[in-house]
Amino acid sequence: MKEKEEEKGTEGEGDGEGEDGEGENEFLKMMCSTGSLDILKCIDKKGRAQYKDLKPFASTNTLNTRLRQLLSHGLIKHNITKTGKRKEWYELTEKGKNVLLYIRKMLDCVRKKGSRQIVNDEIISDNMQ
Repeated sequence: MKEKEEEKGTEGEGDGEGEDGEGENEFLKMMCSTGSLDILKCIDKKGRAQYKDLKPFASTNTLNTRLRQLLSHGLIKHNITKTGKRKEWYELTEKGKNVLLYIRKMLDCVRKKGSRQIVNDEIISDNMQ
């Protein structure tokens, strides 16, 4: 018997970018909101995470909101199998993996002393240029 897999949410839809950068502001606000980064890190670490794995990062209401936002920005996928016992999990999309990578690089720049910048996906210091 084949396993049926259904994805909820679609990648790349609903980024809401307008001429005035409204979508960018909405995205940055969401990424700085409670649980967003922790949810992405947890899913990345586990490869796939169930809802129960994400509960420590936010209240039920906040977690549901954050998951909807991450789905609408195309950073995560919601997967469901309906064979035998129902299984449900979240995975990072390629876009989600890239966003998390750049956030980690930005945080690395902030943590290190001296001036650093990201060039061609690598962190370099001013004295290395």
